[in-house]
Amino acid sequence: MKIGTVNHLGKETLIIKVSEDQAATLASAYSAIGIPNPPETLQEMIDRGQDEIDNAKRATDAALASPSLVELLPIESLDWLPPQPRPPKMLNVAVNNNDLNQYAFRKPTQPMFFLKPPTCLIGHGKNIELMQEHAFTVPEPEIAAVFKKGGKCIPVEDALDHLLGYTIQNDLTASGVKFNIDSVALQMAKPSDLRPYRTAWREKFGFA
Repeated sequence: MKIGTVNHLGKETLIIKVSEDQAATLASAYSAIGIPNPPETLQEMIDRGQDEIDNAKRATDAALASPSLVELLPIESLDWLPPQPRPPKMLNVAVNNNDLNQYAFRKPTQPMFFLKPPTCLIGHGKNIELMQEHAFTVPEPEIAAVFKKGGKCIPVEDALDHLLGYTIQNDLTASGVKFNIDSVALQMAKPSDLRPYRTAWREKFGFA
């Protein structure tokens, strides 16, 4: 099942891929096999749980078998929204390839996560506005994992049970923002620079 989100008739709409050049609304696929109350958004489908995800797969299989029963849309004319327009959170991984790792002062031994707001997402084919102060901006095509349920201390062998699927993400990096002197993350400081901010308990326990 390949599922996406588009703006269709002025409304956020879930679609499924039927062929290389055609998609169908998920709602029409539900209707074709008599399943009532289709989810209107991907988050709603996720929140309803695995039974709803299974319904969507059944509806997709039916649409693939009988495309004439569903509302078909030409893929080339779609007004794309992000596949998951409003994820509860976005975790990105920094320095996640060996080409970058060779320049690290110390190569990371585990993922280094950073957050991005869901409001930064735009759909496929939409314009990315670059400002002069952004300076050199690097496109970074990434594989993005979309999760259907959370968890903590999940065993490796159970990890895929939490996964809904994958999509493609262009994680832009603007050096004018990232390396600005006011950037907390990149600003370097010597221990002596931090002394005015130290407290007795920090020094006692060995913190800078």
